[in-house]
Amino acid sequence: MKRTFSEKAIEISLLFALVVHVIALFTMAGLLLPGVPGSGLKTVDLRAAYIATHPWRWHLGWFPWHLCALSDLAVSLALLRLRWVPKALSAPTLLLTLIAAAIEQYFETFWDVLGPHLAAGGGVAYLGFESRVALPVSVIAAVLYAVMAMGWSLCLSRSSTWTRTLTGLSAVTWTLLLLSSASQLLPSVYRPPTALTDVGTEVGFVLMVLWFLLALRAMLRLTRVTEH
Repeated sequence: MKRTFSEKAIEISLLFALVVHVIALFTMAGLLLPGVPGSGLKTVDLRAAYIATHPWRWHLGWFPWHLCALSDLAVSLALLRLRWVPKALSAPTLLLTLIAAAIEQYFETFWDVLGPHLAAGGGVAYLGFESRVALPVSVIAAVLYAVMAMGWSLCLSRSSTWTRTLTGLSAVTWTLLLLSSASQLLPSVYRPPTALTDVGTEVGFVLMVLWFLLALRAMLRLTRVTEH
């Protein structure tokens, strides 16, 4: 039997997600990080100066993250089309993806487009804007994406080529990303140190890339069996 359209779609979407998330990690580290609160430069004045001085670094750094949202949506749509994935799992996963992407992209686009202009006015003028856009992008959308990713794992675990390694990796990766993001919603007295949550997020993103790679491998094994 030849691969179905839905089987090709899940392969392509996972490959697309793998590639753009790897690129996004490099642009975050090399272009965006100095201007991001928490893990970036320590004062808003320094962050604003960096963004105002390097607007094209800022725009270029955000571009792969816009593509990441598109790739997440592609994966969730592909899961919805797979016959062996229950709609009770794939439909809520797609809904979470849509909500997370809508929140993230709305505020991320403002941060991308308006950030350099507002940062040129100095740290005091930029601080209010940064506070309004950073929380939805870095915390709220990130929490929703972590729950969405749990849905991905539940969906793909229905395949015959899913492995225990993927189960363990899913549990560690999505829990780590969820806790690192959700902890920022706690009152400041209970909030873990920023350095600790930054490390958790960074490790989580690296594990996420590994998850994409292993999930793609599992789907390729499944579809190659289908072709024979």
